[in-house]
Amino acid sequence: MKRRAALVALLAVALQGCGYALVGTGRGILPEGTSSVFVETFVNDTPRVGLEQRLTDAVIRELAGRARLSPVSDRSAADVEITGRILSYQLNPVRFDDQGRAWSTRSPSWHD
Repeated sequence: MKRRAALVALLAVALQGCGYALVGTGRGILPEGTSSVFVETFVNDTPRVGLEQRLTDAVIRELAGRARLSPVSDRSAADVEITGRILSYQLNPVRFDDQGRAWSTRSPSWHD
């Protein structure tokens, strides 16, 4: 038991030194003191009408759910700004197996 505790302590110290951090808890690349963000409505280059507003709203909701950055509606009041462009849109059907696990009927396509 002491050996296991020592191993866990050693692992914790090693991870601390290598810069490992849980998602959403690290400082990230933003300057110190950054607390507000303006999210510009994304540009929609797809034929799907209204997709830009739905995705922009989803990003704002996600940011508001985290304590790190507060979304603001005034660009001049923001410390940082997020912009984006939607290049494509796909709807992939999902099936469920006998255990209730979801899987896509289409294999993922990766673009470099």
